[in-house]
Amino acid sequence: MARAVPQRGAARRVLGDVHRGVSHGRDGGAPAAGVRAVVWERSLGQLVAVGLTVLALTAGRAFALVGVTVIAGVAVVAALVLLLRVVPERWRAVLLDDLRRLWVGRRLVPVVVTSTLAALGHAAVFLLAVRLTSPELPLLPLLPVALLVLVAAALPVNLAGWGPREGAAAWAFAAAGLPAAAGLEASVAFGVLSLVATWPGAVLLLAGRRTPATRGSASVPPIPSSPEEMSRA
Repeated sequence: MARAVPQRGAARRVLGDVHRGVSHGRDGGAPAAGVRAVVWERSLGQLVAVGLTVLALTAGRAFALVGVTVIAGVAVVAALVLLLRVVPERWRAVLLDDLRRLWVGRRLVPVVVTSTLAALGHAAVFLLAVRLTSPELPLLPLLPVALLVLVAAALPVNLAGWGPREGAAAWAFAAAGLPAAAGLEASVAFGVLSLVATWPGAVLLLAGRRTPATRGSASVPPIPSSPEEMSRA
């Protein structure tokens, strides 16, 4: 088993997603499909988070922050469009076929539902962090701010999750008429809580190290290197 190392920075996060996609794809006999699934999961999940944030900010009449969130959503869509334009024609057909299957097969519903639950779960943890660091602040009015901070935290330009989240939290709190220091403190507490929440995974990691491999490497399908192999995956 490959030695596990902590993910650090944007490059490690991206490589972690690639490894997850290839690993799941190999388990199912289709490495390319696994990678594409992770790409769509990340992209659609971010769009759902942006949509939730826009709705929450609009409901809270925080119109000054709506524009920033819309820009983030446009950036995600633009990245997907750019991806479809720069990839080879045959790979583009595969990606468009993925979209068709998501739409026609009604597979977007579970993606939207699970992404919504995940976003609200992370927002709840952020509000818990606010309660721990600034118990005098009301929680419900801060839900839109929490969602906005999480959208910024998802940007792949951080160091193990740290960086844009803290800056966005301080700015969003200040824009909402609250102390910027309270946003910074809540963001740091959120990072600590998130780190502690991952510790149970160490049990699974240790259990996996002690479990002997039952599948030979010869049965693992190779990663496709051509559009033809990618479309068949």
